[in-house]
Amino acid sequence: MNAAPAPRGAGARGRPGVPAAAAPQRLAVDDVPAQPWRNGGGHTRELWTWPADGPWQARLSVADIAADGPFSAFPGIERHFAVLSGEGVELALPGGPRRVGPRDPACRFDGGAAPGCRLLGGPTRDLNLMLRGLDGGLAPVAVGRPWPAPRGAGAVGLVALVAGHLPPGGAAPDQSDAVPDGPSDPCEGAWSLAPWTLARWCGPIPATLHFAPAQAAATRARTTAPPGWWWWVGTPAPAR
Repeated sequence: MNAAPAPRGAGARGRPGVPAAAAPQRLAVDDVPAQPWRNGGGHTRELWTWPADGPWQARLSVADIAADGPFSAFPGIERHFAVLSGEGVELALPGGPRRVGPRDPACRFDGGAAPGCRLLGGPTRDLNLMLRGLDGGLAPVAVGRPWPAPRGAGAVGLVALVAGHLPPGGAAPDQSDAVPDGPSDPCEGAWSLAPWTLARWCGPIPATLHFAPAQAAATRARTTAPPGWWWWVGTPAPAR
C-alpha cells in the first residue's frame, strides 16, 4: 500500500465525463508484521509509507504500547498521535505533560522531542501519522456525520476499529444510514470493513467520505470512543 499520493481529480466531485472514485484498498491491521521496539516497551505495525523507495515523507502506523518509556526521536518530523484503545497515556512534552485518551483529539508534536510516555491504565493501541514537509492530520469518525476530505489531499483513508461499511465512491449514505440509530445493513455496492481494517484511496479521492459502523458498534461509540479515525496526507509541493 505504498502508491504515491495523487492530486484529487475532478472526478472526486462527480463532474460529468470524469471517472468516479475508485474502490479503497483494504488491509487488516493485524496481518502486518509487528516490529518490536528497541526499548522493549512495545511494537509497531507499519501500515503505509510514501514514497515506497528511499526515505519516507509520510508514514502511518499502529503501535501497541505495553510499558512506560520514551518515544524514539524523529528529528524534522511532525507527529500526529491518537489513542485507539486502552485507558490512554501521558506524554511528557516540552510544553508540559499532556494526557491523551481514546476520546481525545489527536495530539500533534515535534517528532524530535522524543517525549516520555506513561501508561494511565495498562497497555494501549495507538495511531501514528508522521510527516516530513507535508500537511496532514487525523480526525475521529463522528457517527452519522460525513467527513469532508481536505482540499489538496493526495492520500486519504480510514482506520476502522469496528465492523461497518463505506458507501460506494464516497457517495452520501441514505437518510437511515446518516443518523446514529440507523440500520447497519450496507447499501448496494458498499465496501464492507472488518474490525481493525485500514482503507485507503489511491485513485480520485471522494470529496466527502462516510463510515457507517454496525449498529451495536455505533451505539457503543456514542459513549466510549470513536469507531474509527480518518487520516489524510497532502500533495507534495512541486519542485521549483
